[in-house]
Amino acid sequence: MTVVGGTVAGVAAKKLVTFLPVMFVAVGVPIEIGLVESLSRREHERGITFEVAAETYGKRLQIFKEVLPRLSRVAVLQAHENANAKFAMASLERAAPDLAVNPLQISIGSSAEMASAFDEMERRQCEAVIVIAGVLTYGSGQQIADLALAHHLPSCHAFGEGWQREARQPRA
Repeated sequence: MTVVGGTVAGVAAKKLVTFLPVMFVAVGVPIEIGLVESLSRREHERGITFEVAAETYGKRLQIFKEVLPRLSRVAVLQAHENANAKFAMASLERAAPDLAVNPLQISIGSSAEMASAFDEMERRQCEAVIVIAGVLTYGSGQQIADLALAHHLPSCHAFGEGWQREARQPRA
């Protein structure tokens, strides 16, 4: 058996490993990206998903609009080649017209590009940022949080990453 974590690794393992079962952990939309045909049927590939519906991104946008009623431009931070991004954007684009919000894609290839991504958000006059779940954005959680604060942008992330736990610990 091959065990992989994340969407990118799950897709790569399915393409490369044809003779062993693949166990995936933390894959966003396994049906939509073609890893499995059903979450209830046992297949060669099996695993754990973290987004049972891509619609959660639309809900995140709705919550932002409730908190920030004048919100009109939301940056959507995603990693290049993130298979989750297409489904997250579809969810956001379905929700956006009713909320009068324009979701603007901002793509990065590495954490080194993060500062320039936030500069682009500022140039495009974004008022908040939604982070698409993935290995790169998960691993860059602290950096994203710091940049969002520095740019005065409220942000919505997919997970309670370790940087959030550190922020809650009382200081001595």
